[in-house]
Amino acid sequence: MLTVYDIVKQAVVLILGIVLAVGFGPIALPLPGLPHVKIVDLKEALRAPEPLPLEGVLAPNNALEAAVVLFNNTLQSSESVLVEPDGSVVLLDKYGALLTAAPNASAPGGYQLDPVPKAWLGPSRPLGFKRDAQGDLIVCNTALGLVKVVGSSVVLLGQRVSDSSPLDPGSPILYANTLDISPTTGVVYFSDSQMIPVTPNYGVPRARPWYDTLGSYLRGVYSVGPSSATACLPAAWFSHSQHTHPTLPH
Repeated sequence: MLTVYDIVKQAVVLILGIVLAVGFGPIALPLPGLPHVKIVDLKEALRAPEPLPLEGVLAPNNALEAAVVLFNNTLQSSESVLVEPDGSVVLLDKYGALLTAAPNASAPGGYQLDPVPKAWLGPSRPLGFKRDAQGDLIVCNTALGLVKVVGSSVVLLGQRVSDSSPLDPGSPILYANTLDISPTTGVVYFSDSQMIPVTPNYGVPRARPWYDTLGSYLRGVYSVGPSSATACLPAAWFSHSQHTHPTLPH
């Protein structure tokens, strides 16, 4: 909810913008990093195919009108949700808290959120996660790389590319984003979205700082840096990790 301070601040910015626009007219501000990029027209073979027609199973519908917002104003920005066999759900909020919610017919939306975190994943922002064959959570924790939650502790699995890798040996993992685990081999496939790390956002008045993935993404777009790398780690490699630490306090 907007406070008086927020309204006054926005009004001042709006008035200042109008004064500058009237006094100086439009000002051309090129995006940083982009002017040196050569814009070319893609060849026909490289262009994305035409989208499928919105009909049949793709036809517009109103199914989401029946959706219920869970944990509104309680849980902030869980990038992924894991549904357990017993119907409970596992969530990781943008502050790194590992939370669970159990089915409860009397609770709003049918789920009761346990307010006490099961673990803290330390600094950085957890995004995609999934359980491995042993039942441990494997998490893409952006700048911390790939981590595993064992009980209330966190094991750092990989923060950089191995020195023996044929691609970018020794380079850091700065934006571990999402993952999947092979059910047959246990290999974890995960994406490292870009070379600009996720950094804390302290810019919102009276708000608790968080690791801002959107801000990092936009800086990556402006800089035209490398993005969307994909890597994998074998399950056997996990057992050799020596970087275990208790989860950090809130």
